[in-house]
Amino acid sequence: VNVALGNYMDAVVTDSIQHARQCVQHLKERMMEPLTFLPMDNLRRAPEDRLKEALRGQKSLRPALSCISHEPHLNRAFQFMLSDVVVADSLEDGRRFVFEHLKDVGIKCRVVTL
Repeated sequence: VNVALGNYMDAVVTDSIQHARQCVQHLKERMMEPLTFLPMDNLRRAPEDRLKEALRGQKSLRPALSCISHEPHLNRAFQFMLSDVVVADSLEDGRRFVFEHLKDVGIKCRVVTL
């Protein structure tokens, strides 16, 4: 899942864009390294229904969201970061899914392997 999170691995989740802006200002005033902030009230998530449907019956593939547990109040942040990620048992399974199965239906996703 670390690979799936990518650049968001070290992101800071805030409850609002206002709080994220206050944090950015705090970092700037103290000349600290910049961070990525994910304000919960401003996050958009990819529609996952089509991807879930495409995964139905694929035993070697699963949505990344089904591989983690988190506190319910962080659901929106994890949906934003992982709703388009599929975990495959092998690279071959992932490639087959993306380049054969999804290619024809116009669904895009990111695939990581175990």
